[in-house]
Amino acid sequence: MIDPSEAPGGAPEDSRRNAARSTLVGSTLSILISVAQAFVLIPICLDQVGSRLYGAWLGSTELLIWVQALDLGVPNLIMQRIGAAVGRRDVEEGGRWFVSGFVILLAHALVLASLALAASPYIVQWADVAADQARLFETCFRFGAVAAALTLLNSVFLGLARGVQRTALVNGTIVGGAVVGFAVSLGLLLKGFGLWALAWGMLARAVVGLSGGIAFAATLDRRWWRLRHGAFGPTLREMTSLVPSLTAGSIGYLAVGFSELALVTTLFGPAAAAVYGLTRRAADAARSILDAFAAAVYGGFAHLVGSEARERARLVAREILVARWAGACLAAAVYAALNPSLVVLLFGPENWGGPWLTLAFACNLVVSGSTYMVNYLYRAAGAVREGSLVFAAGGVAHVAATLAGLSLFGLVGAPVAGTLVAIVVLVVSARRLDALLPGGRSAPPTADRKVTWFGAALVAAGALSGTLAGDLSWTGQAALGAVLLFFGGATFLWLHPMLRRTLAGALAGWFR
Repeated sequence: MIDPSEAPGGAPEDSRRNAARSTLVGSTLSILISVAQAFVLIPICLDQVGSRLYGAWLGSTELLIWVQALDLGVPNLIMQRIGAAVGRRDVEEGGRWFVSGFVILLAHALVLASLALAASPYIVQWADVAADQARLFETCFRFGAVAAALTLLNSVFLGLARGVQRTALVNGTIVGGAVVGFAVSLGLLLKGFGLWALAWGMLARAVVGLSGGIAFAATLDRRWWRLRHGAFGPTLREMTSLVPSLTAGSIGYLAVGFSELALVTTLFGPAAAAVYGLTRRAADAARSILDAFAAAVYGGFAHLVGSEARERARLVAREILVARWAGACLAAAVYAALNPSLVVLLFGPENWGGPWLTLAFACNLVVSGSTYMVNYLYRAAGAVREGSLVFAAGGVAHVAATLAGLSLFGLVGAPVAGTLVAIVVLVVSARRLDALLPGGRSAPPTADRKVTWFGAALVAAGALSGTLAGDLSWTGQAALGAVLLFFGGATFLWLHPMLRRTLAGALAGWFR
């Protein structure tokens, strides 16, 4: 049996870095498979089911993401609490938090799945699905609802694995689930199953992922399950008391990341949702990879703050944020440069939303993702309730601003409004994180400011090059993307010594 109270891989710092690398690799591979799945399957779907029905599916699956990700904040809470407990080598406390989280999330998943199944006829009406396709759409939506509930339940096992800093098994099954889901959807699409292929692929992916989470829990030392009489109740009550604020934070996160397509569908219909969603698709993929970095470091940062080495937390937080900003600017620049040609080649010119919408998505990719990263670190440092409430307020403001932006300026108004709200939440979260970490506050170093301004200039250069280049072939896109990545990456490394140290440390860890 595995005893997570003993730091794997040697020193606790090694444990944190190894777990972060494992999570980052697993999440990135899973996302890249999903990206490949999207770009391979979407042209087939547009051909088989049509842009109108596929646009309705995009809008409805954004609602299913709410089922999948409305986790009451429980996974992040147990990740933070277990990470801190493991930092103190207190397995029994970590076990109490895991079991409490599992009980709450199991009940919650059952409730959400039931509500989604009951709401399926109304979803068909909301998505404006044609009468002859309504029954098919409703049944596929129900399959998707079950898959989303299973994925939601698996998040408690992900929180456990990341909290104890042993993530290889769960990350492996996440990647395996992505491969299986891709294979199922592609095989059924090629056989002419249409929308059924997407629903079955979602369910297959969820089942494989949950199986891996359960298998990981079975490997734990028995102390994680052997709870003394009376010890379970106080932890469950404390978790229950935190659930309202954590739920508000989860809703805020979902409102920021997964409300726009639903709002576009409501205001402009499924055809406009298809344009919006397909123009944003590559930005979504990049954002998912960057957010995987946040998930990779959350448990380790909580572990660090709870350990004897907590004085290093401020330096580590700065290292994480500078690296994240540089990576986001590189991704946004490449997206802005290549997206016009990419969308036209894959989905047709009628599904591209134009240069201004692309630029707006690129800016939102950088700013909104940085907001999420800062707030994530704030919560990992122990301010779970406060950080959740800040993000909840941002989510409410995001929905209101997005509605106003769509009404006043059309599709481009949504990402612009979201970016403005994200800036406010970013400033608030950054100040609170700075006040919480050990050590005194200090002004940003000159190297940090240089990286910030160069990143903004790089995104602008990417957007300009994409506009001037016009329609590019696959070869032209590869060449332009490579130039931006090399020039931008080399300049970031030249500007900031911390980025050079971070890259050198990562490479040493991979090849050690």
